[in-house]
Amino acid sequence: MKTLCLLRHATTEDALPGRPDADRRLTEQGWQEARALGEHLRTSGVRPDEVWCSSATRARQTCSALDLDVEPQLGPALYRTHADGLLEMLAGCDPATGSLLVVGHNPAMQDAAWELVTPGTAEQELLSRRFPPATFVTLTFDSPWSGLTRAVRTEVRLP
Repeated sequence: MKTLCLLRHATTEDALPGRPDADRRLTEQGWQEARALGEHLRTSGVRPDEVWCSSATRARQTCSALDLDVEPQLGPALYRTHADGLLEMLAGCDPATGSLLVVGHNPAMQDAAWELVTPGTAEQELLSRRFPPATFVTLTFDSPWSGLTRAVRTEVRLP
């Protein structure tokens, strides 16, 4: 079994003229969301083998606030990827990795989650409508990373 956790970064400040989008930071609400999710992960026993994190400031801050025991691998490609690009990256994940947390951005996180959820389920319906900052999706597969199709189990945690 493989477990994929997709996390959209927590709430950020608005874009500012002349400031690169990648430099946007978490708001106080965003820090609270990420710390609360980190606590939820620890109490739920969620301990990813690997963490992939976008190189954008807001994603790195989200990872930091989770306070995980795993050093995130920063992926500049995660900053601007789309769902298909993310799925290609996942196909190359080390086969020995049992669980992976990806901290990234929309629309890639939402679209990838929607693509991997079993069609017609309540989870897919929810994912088609809502994926606010700090949304956390856990997908469990009975296939290898190189052949991900549909999750056999899905959990969605909205902030």
